[in-house]
Amino acid sequence: MKRFHSALTLSALVTGLVALTAITVCDRAVAADMPLITKAPSPEPADPGQFWVGMEYLAWSVKGDRLPPLVTTSPAGTPLAQAGTLGAAGTTTLFGDSSVNDGWRSGGRLSAGYWFDPQHKTGIEASFFGLEQVATGFGASSTGAQILARPFLDATTNMPNSALIAFPGLLSGSVTASETSRLYGAGGLYRQEIASSTGFWGTERFSLLVGYRFLYASDRLDISSTSAAAAGGLAPPGFTVSASDSFHASSSFNGLDLGVAGELGRGPWTLEWRAKVAMSCFTGPASSAPAA
Repeated sequence: MKRFHSALTLSALVTGLVALTAITVCDRAVAADMPLITKAPSPEPADPGQFWVGMEYLAWSVKGDRLPPLVTTSPAGTPLAQAGTLGAAGTTTLFGDSSVNDGWRSGGRLSAGYWFDPQHKTGIEASFFGLEQVATGFGASSTGAQILARPFLDATTNMPNSALIAFPGLLSGSVTASETSRLYGAGGLYRQEIASSTGFWGTERFSLLVGYRFLYASDRLDISSTSAAAAGGLAPPGFTVSASDSFHASSSFNGLDLGVAGELGRGPWTLEWRAKVAMSCFTGPASSAPAA
């Protein structure tokens, strides 16, 4: 499953603004020997921007998927029984036995929220994000001069074996493979301010966060090959064999989201940081389609 090493988020917040005018009325005393009487100060004007929408660009570093050896080759002259077999002398992996779809991925997040009070101390928010779908592909073909094979573990002998795709004097063929990965998620939060202060850098606010988080990750691996018998081989010339395998795994995360948020405001600018942790477990099916 994916692990996220680092994340870079750039966000823009859009709120509606309506100008309000506060009027203070002062009543003077009728008698000259009485002090000036004024009404109590008006409450802090309400901030009309209680509903907000945010759009963010995401750049996340993802640990990719580790693939087993999927396509192998062997040097010319390798015996038929050892060609492409893992552990045999000279066998080289052409695709697999490595991590794929790792590194940085771009994505986006859309958020919306509502403040229950004009001072923005209590509110709710919902969000959805998705990362770009990434894929790694491989393809190879041979007229028979280069050995191509798909290695596997023979369940009857519990020993490495291989299915030949191309072999000198016997088979010509081709093979393609692709691994695709995707990730998206959503969530909702309730936010409650717990402390605030005003200092040299501006107004600082700290809030508690509690809510729900959903994540969905899926990976798909497809590999197919086609082989044609060569003249003088074990099968009639032109005899074709095709094989394909498809593997799909997905995981869903449903958990309780807990965290804290800090906000520093100065004039029209606001800087916010968050630290959150979600508690639950990943669940989901894994499926495969047998060779055809």
